[in-house]
Amino acid sequence: MRKPRLSVAMVAKNAARTYKPLFSSLREFVKRGGDCVLVDTGSTDSTPTIYRAFGFRVYEVGDKFQIKVPDDIREKVNAEAVALGDPPIIDEGATLFHFANARNYAASLAENDWIMNPDADEAFTTLDIDAVEDAFGVAGRFQYDFVFSHNADGTPHLSFVTDTRLSNRLDWRWKGAVHETNEPLHDKAKMIYLPPHVLKLEHWQVESPTRSNYLAGLAYACNVEPWNDRNSHYYGRELLNRGWYRSAIKELERHLKLSNWDTEKSQSMCFIGDAYRSLGDETSALEWWHKAIDLAPRREPWMRIAQFYHGKDKPAKALPYVIGAMEIADDHFYGHVPEYYTTWPYRLAYWAYWWTGNRAKAKDYWQAGIGLYPDYQVFKDDACFFQEN
Repeated sequence: MRKPRLSVAMVAKNAARTYKPLFSSLREFVKRGGDCVLVDTGSTDSTPTIYRAFGFRVYEVGDKFQIKVPDDIREKVNAEAVALGDPPIIDEGATLFHFANARNYAASLAENDWIMNPDADEAFTTLDIDAVEDAFGVAGRFQYDFVFSHNADGTPHLSFVTDTRLSNRLDWRWKGAVHETNEPLHDKAKMIYLPPHVLKLEHWQVESPTRSNYLAGLAYACNVEPWNDRNSHYYGRELLNRGWYRSAIKELERHLKLSNWDTEKSQSMCFIGDAYRSLGDETSALEWWHKAIDLAPRREPWMRIAQFYHGKDKPAKALPYVIGAMEIADDHFYGHVPEYYTTWPYRLAYWAYWWTGNRAKAKDYWQAGIGLYPDYQVFKDDACFFQEN
């Protein structure tokens, strides 16, 4: 078997708990003499020893890529949050790990220009080395199927197509301190999609200690790169998740002015609606969810409105939204709420039909739902009800 013409170049810290799935997925790669590099950023466990034993060249760099948030940025970010009625966002003395610099450094140590850079808590479900290499002459970066999270039984929960783990360092490089992304090095850099029988990657949800200051890092990134629309979207989302609702609305509205990607803009609109609902402004929430409906064909805003009316016990108002949502197919490219494309539409549809008087239609949707998802507990709980009626 030919030695691979691509390298694995990773960055990790305290990864001794996560190596087994990754190593299992790389056994053929290592057996064929594949080049493996690990940049260890200050592990206090046995990570360097474990990776060396498997065949990695390990470079221990300590805090080489740790940076301190400048006081002027911290003060500016916190003043803006407090002015909106939210708490300060960045603690005094906060430090960040610069992911892009670390990934670029790891890539620079590799023997080959083609780089695979999985995280330590990821593993290749499929890695057809020869088929990947056959595509080298077509593009400098690959899109592929990615499972971001799993259910308790190990089945995929959130899946989408992404493009961050296999590229040519002569065509692409990393940028961004926290939410790092690839940027092209010339105008001829191209991407193509590799199907899952050639390349597929899964993430196994082990928290990384270097991600603990994610919110402060995104705040910093949005100030040093104010034009970066992806940072803005993720910063707004993180503010929403932490409960800084007014700050989230401000940042997500800024994202709408930066981005040209309607799919992600519609998601920002959904988040703005979520923030307004959390603040008790239901009128504004509905307005923003409707704006998201108008912008892009996605189930997210339709299902949010259906759930809103479900919570208000208004089945007649919920019904057109849940039925409308079910007409929209999953494009599998963007990270959608999985339940919006599986169980929840059926659940809301049969509830809405039942309480608007169309009980035959309600039973049809229950039967369709339990036929597709026989293990879903809500459908099983409702079985006796429908079988008796």
